[in-house]
Amino acid sequence: MLIRILYQSLLTLTGALPLTMQQRLGSLLGWLIWISRGRMYEVTRENIDIAFPELTEADRLRLARSSVINTGKTITETAFAWTAKPQRCLDAIVEVSGEDSVRQARAAGRGIIFVMPHLGNWELINHYLGKHYGLTHMFQPNKSPTLNRLIQSWRSRTGTQFVPDNLQGIRAQIRTLRNRGCIGTMPDQEPDVFTGEFARFFGIQSLTSELIPRIAVQTDAAVFTATCIRTPEPGRFRIDFVPLSLAEDGLQAETGTVLPPLERLNLGIEAMVRATPAQYLWSYKRFRTRPAGEPEIYYPRESPLKNALTRTVLFVTLHLLALLPLPRVHRLGYFAGTLLRLRKGRKYQTTVKNLRVCHDLSAATPATETSIQSGNSPVSSSGHRLADLVTASLHETGKTLLETGFAWKAGNRRFNRAVYEISCQTYLQGQPRGAIILIPPQGNREVMIRYLAGHGLTTEYYHPDDNPSLNLMIRQQRNGWGIGLAPHSDQGIEICLTTLKKGGQVLLCPDQQPRLRGGAFVPFFGCLGLTTLALPQLLASSGSQLFMATAIRTPTGFDLHIDPLTYRSSTPESMLTDINQQFAQIILRHPEQYRWSDKRFNIRPQGEPRIY
Repeated sequence: MLIRILYQSLLTLTGALPLTMQQRLGSLLGWLIWISRGRMYEVTRENIDIAFPELTEADRLRLARSSVINTGKTITETAFAWTAKPQRCLDAIVEVSGEDSVRQARAAGRGIIFVMPHLGNWELINHYLGKHYGLTHMFQPNKSPTLNRLIQSWRSRTGTQFVPDNLQGIRAQIRTLRNRGCIGTMPDQEPDVFTGEFARFFGIQSLTSELIPRIAVQTDAAVFTATCIRTPEPGRFRIDFVPLSLAEDGLQAETGTVLPPLERLNLGIEAMVRATPAQYLWSYKRFRTRPAGEPEIYYPRESPLKNALTRTVLFVTLHLLALLPLPRVHRLGYFAGTLLRLRKGRKYQTTVKNLRVCHDLSAATPATETSIQSGNSPVSSSGHRLADLVTASLHETGKTLLETGFAWKAGNRRFNRAVYEISCQTYLQGQPRGAIILIPPQGNREVMIRYLAGHGLTTEYYHPDDNPSLNLMIRQQRNGWGIGLAPHSDQGIEICLTTLKKGGQVLLCPDQQPRLRGGAFVPFFGCLGLTTLALPQLLASSGSQLFMATAIRTPTGFDLHIDPLTYRSSTPESMLTDINQQFAQIILRHPEQYRWSDKRFNIRPQGEPRIY
């Protein structure tokens, strides 16, 4: 309630200001965003660099700065569009172009689809379309039900009817079109992973919703791009309507070639953006999802100052932790895990949800000794009661985190005294055709990687950490150990195969979710989990031996297990299913030391509800 009151008061006060003053405040906000060098700055720079390669670096920099300033204006103008009297909003629109074509389509008895990209002010245009066309517009509800109700109460004043972006909303829009009404859509953001296909946008393959071309053909609706652009005069806007043909036999006027409907949809949006590129929302990660095999575009970054400060803190902390004996590190880790449990934050919630959906866990648990070392609460061997296993897992997570200082900074003599080769005989015999080694987040993954790095040519199939400073430190550490890093792409697969052909070893995390188009859903503890297809591809192409390696924590060190795995080679799915079954059995030896706090099931099969 308090958040709603504060939010409502802030926007109402801002919306009461003259629009020109709001735009000046927005410009100031944009400048602050620009000089802060945060996420919006980084994404804007990257998007403009890849969308406008023909511009000079100086021109791209100026365009990026102007775009961020315009984004600041959009933020403050939203308060005006939501809270000001509708007539004030309509009075700010001083020019409309291309509307004759819309009226002709309506006179012909056709429904209208307005394609509204994130260009100019997409909230203000709802007032015009709501008043003149009785718009039905799809929206994505806010995660907070309270804020969602507040926002929709403001939006309802525009005369536009808003429907949620689900099957119910799609049906409402189709009904509107069949009744010769008008709908609005914003297709320049990534759709659900199951409902889109790739089409060019600024020359880059971009995941694009197929909904608009499909319902345009289904209902014989006319399609127009509709934008509300800031004019040179402060506080004034211009609306532009441009017809857009999405028919299957549509031609590109410049070349006379037939283009797919999705390509023409994106080209229509691109044409509007190119007319006023500074007013487009370049801070959105439009190219986040890549076709299978393509490298990622957006990598985690931080401002230089924040990066330097974070790395300094991490550097000092890791060296201090490396000075402590492991039993003391374990006690500190136990305390850190207790804090994670008491806070009941994201790691706690994810751990609970994972253990609940992994319904095969208790049924498949062997009656083995699962006592937890160094003061952990006992975990019942007969089913591993959920609460006990959650607590134990978080304690072990805390230990793993603080052991990083030992894994990275301990001297070789001390490190070698702390690791014990328990089941490594097959691995140590050597693999003439190379070895693919799966290293899951069980026990201490960094300890295992350091050990393996000392046993020959090594490449890790690596996905960058979300924390830019930590990601840089991981890369530097891998380089210090002599480990090469291969990206999650076709190029990365080739790098890994080259290593294997030389008799080297490739390290891979088996339970890290890939992109949807780079993985397959296979059972993991009875729950379908998206699993990388890079693994069966490497196995089929190299014929290398497959192992799973874990460094299991003991009171004084780590027991190293490098177990050979077997699999059927009929299909990638059967290979992954066999591997996951053996993976589960390895986890069950020490289930409390597996990192259950990762969102292993974040991407779900089509039609299944979200878990997190």
